[in-house]
Amino acid sequence: MLNKVVYPLVLMCCLLGCKDDEVETMGDNAKREKFLQQTVSGVYDGDVPLLMFDEANHQMAFTADQRVWRIQTDSQDKYVHCELSEAPVAEAKVVMSVKAKGVNEVLVGEQEGVVLKKENNKCWLWSIAAGVGYLMQNNE
Repeated sequence: MLNKVVYPLVLMCCLLGCKDDEVETMGDNAKREKFLQQTVSGVYDGDVPLLMFDEANHQMAFTADQRVWRIQTDSQDKYVHCELSEAPVAEAKVVMSVKAKGVNEVLVGEQEGVVLKKENNKCWLWSIAAGVGYLMQNNE
């Protein structure tokens, strides 16, 4: 009797869990597509800027080897700093080390990223763990 109740419940839980993963993946893909439409350096949740570079209020720095990128306010009360394990290559995975201050939505620490695209001296980098995009200026 117990098996007739428990097994269907376990099966239903497994199926519902898979369905949530599919919905999450679809939502993540939609956010990635919106992020890929952005053109201004910054950090984005889809098409919503979490910190977007504004020349009048921010400073931006990046290294020639394309591994380190940073945006900060002139007063340094807000910043996002991203360091990559290696130079970004389109469609390749990379380890990101992220530091932030004053931008609570940004996941700090080491995380896996994927380079979605590189063109026009810019790199569209996606944090897999955070579901957040980094549009990084660099010199190719």
